[in-house]
Amino acid sequence: LPTVNERGEQLDGRESIKETHASWDLDMQRMRGAKDEPLHPSFNIIFSMPAKTDPDKMLDAVQAFARERFQGHQYVMAIHTHETDPADAPPEHPHVHLILRAEDEDGRRIHIRKTDLRNWREGFASQLRARGIEANATSRAERGRSLKSVRGAEWHIQQRYEKGLRSGSNPEPPKAKVARFLEASLE
Repeated sequence: LPTVNERGEQLDGRESIKETHASWDLDMQRMRGAKDEPLHPSFNIIFSMPAKTDPDKMLDAVQAFARERFQGHQYVMAIHTHETDPADAPPEHPHVHLILRAEDEDGRRIHIRKTDLRNWREGFASQLRARGIEANATSRAERGRSLKSVRGAEWHIQQRYEKGLRSGSNPEPPKAKVARFLEASLE
């Protein structure tokens, strides 16, 4: 996959990516916050656009956004398109995975809040528009979508359950799905 770091350098192959990630010294970061809660050493951020969005322009927009917003932080990003995504059934839309080291070069941590996410969406949309891609930073509610998508872990649990059904075994249904069903039936 086309992978680049915060300096715009192309990383070739898994070994190069592993070396870059290892150079971040994540084990040297402060791993507990003021309330003794565990802190994330890095964050995984996904930038996504609808199918048929130009992936080169999208990657360029993400790089410009990251240079502006994550100055002093180390990061690695890779773009997935329908053609390059290693999944069995890859999505049609291009998306960029960005792994961001939580501490910058001076040891200051980034703390991501909901307002930050909103500002990031607006900044990303602005970068896309600057490259001729029509984009708006609308919230889920503004788009008329009140339900969130299924989280990754829950999706994988559901896939295993459905695979078990297809194979003829009698698997236990996912607990989260059962709980939602029971909650809805009591209303």
